[in-house]
Amino acid sequence: MPDNLDTSSIDNKNVDTFMRLYFNLCSEEYYLHSKGVIDDRVWELWTKGIKTSMNNTKYKIAWQSLGVYYDDENFIHFMNNLTREKV
Repeated sequence: MPDNLDTSSIDNKNVDTFMRLYFNLCSEEYYLHSKGVIDDRVWELWTKGIKTSMNNTKYKIAWQSLGVYYDDENFIHFMNNLTREKV
């Protein structure tokens, strides 16, 4: 979601659901790469995309509240690092 996107007509429940789905996808991609199922070149592309999303204020705020629901410390560390990096 671009920072300047008018979300006034989108309720918070829908945004929360979208963000949970996105972070779940990121978690699955991370897990598959950690198990060697995902090629490093593909993982590099996916990481760039995740980093782009995590540089968006709305994603950062969502991760701050939803990241606590994940139990893989390596994934949490990965996501936290991406929220600090610039694209």
